[in-house]
Amino acid sequence: MENAKMFIIGVTGLPGSGKDFVADMLVDKHGFYKIAPGDIIRRILKEELGDSFSRSDQQKWQAEKRSVYGESYVMQLCYDEMLKSGKSKIVLAGTRPPSDLEFYRKLVGGNFKNVYVDAPAGTRYSRLMDRKRMDAPKSFEEFLKEDENEEKLFSIKKTKELSDFILLNDSSAEALEKKLDDILTHIKIS
Repeated sequence: MENAKMFIIGVTGLPGSGKDFVADMLVDKHGFYKIAPGDIIRRILKEELGDSFSRSDQQKWQAEKRSVYGESYVMQLCYDEMLKSGKSKIVLAGTRPPSDLEFYRKLVGGNFKNVYVDAPAGTRYSRLMDRKRMDAPKSFEEFLKEDENEEKLFSIKKTKELSDFILLNDSSAEALEKKLDDILTHIKIS
């Protein structure tokens, strides 16, 4: 797949904001192929650590790999998967630091758009508790600390500022789908 023929939508948001939900809408309703950096990282950590690792372990792993191999290490892993897929419409569920956006903007130019999915902290926490994943925070205080870690490690606020679109996910799935459709119409993707 050539860069010029690939269109990538990055999706950023704090844990529980609805990144994967938005990405799944793009897959189910618009024919995108989904790649989630978090899934890649969890797969690698599972191989290295077994079934027992935390969100903090994932954050440390990313920070370590970025310091050793460069800021774009995780995005390069994702890009390699994109190329292997042969797909032309990709949704990247989990862009993090501003360098992730810069990586794809340099690679595919205007064929990359980033959507920041936002939701209130209480809503995000409830969603995480409902998921029952092994890396879920044990308390609301731990959840807030993980948000602080996300900011320290990945400058999420700056990524939000650099995003092409902000998508507020604070009501129904239908309302979110309408907002997403409006974004796709704006960038001329159906």
